[in-house]
Amino acid sequence: MAQDPAKRIARRRAQYDKAYAQLVQAIREDVTAGVVGVTEAARQAKWSREYISQIRDGESGDTPPKRRLPRR
Repeated sequence: MAQDPAKRIARRRAQYDKAYAQLVQAIREDVTAGVVGVTEAARQAKWSREYISQIRDGESGDTPPKRRLPRR
């Protein structure tokens, strides 16, 4: 039996939201504890240092970011 595409999308979105929340929590814990620096966290997460700093400071990270095209 084929899956309902809408339900499949909803399941994937739920998985994404869960993974995003886990990643943000790990960034907050590790950067705040000094386990990893902002630059290395940004490199590993493939986000900007500014965004990692905002996550660390609690200013961002409650909702997933929009995908931005790389600068040229």
